[in-house]
Amino acid sequence: MNFSVVIPVYNRPEEIDELLDSLTRQSDKNFEVIIAEDGSSEKCDLIVEKYLS
Repeated sequence: MNFSVVIPVYNRPEEIDELLDSLTRQSDKNFEVIIAEDGSSEKCDLIVEKYLS
């Protein structure tokens, strides 16, 4: 792994979806994504779950 991407998340499901989609399309796949979800009232966790693999 070359680097880590740390993403703080709070009530921004549309933006997290766009960001994670962009990360999946990167040509260099040698990185990890760390998501710090801080108790959002919106369903950000559901967005994140669709990108887990």
